[in-house]
Amino acid sequence: MRWARRLGILGIVLLWGCATMASKPPEQALLERAQSYWEARRLHDLQTAYAMESTAQPRGTMTAFDYAQRFRNRAALHTTEIQNVTVNGNQGEVLVALEMMLPIRGRAIVKDTSRQAWVRIGGVWYHQTSTQPPRTFGEVLRSIRAPHKAGEESQGEAP
Repeated sequence: MRWARRLGILGIVLLWGCATMASKPPEQALLERAQSYWEARRLHDLQTAYAMESTAQPRGTMTAFDYAQRFRNRAALHTTEIQNVTVNGNQGEVLVALEMMLPIRGRAIVKDTSRQAWVRIGGVWYHQTSTQPPRTFGEVLRSIRAPHKAGEESQGEAP
């Protein structure tokens, strides 16, 4: 009898949890997940950021070590701001504004925007891991010298 009561309570808790997750609009869920991801990236918490990558899922193509290696000697994120979120089924897109601090004399801060793909797996949003490595300091510096046209943003992996 005790087990039946415990299973009943567990079932109610699980149903309540699923109901509250389902009641959140997908755009809101993606916005919150993207904010958490970019905050982890800004703090250089690569373990947390990796857990939010699609490649971290079963049958993923990149280990946590390989993921962390991608971010060695890259521009440090100074600030991030989600500017737009769109959802189409299990696919999402996030436009994020970035300020990066370059380790050069004067600690130059560079502003950029990046359009990032997201995918919903099992009801949870994951950053779609890019096959391109993050931009190097040299690539960021070149983008300063040749700024994007108005309304144009980066398509590659942000630093």
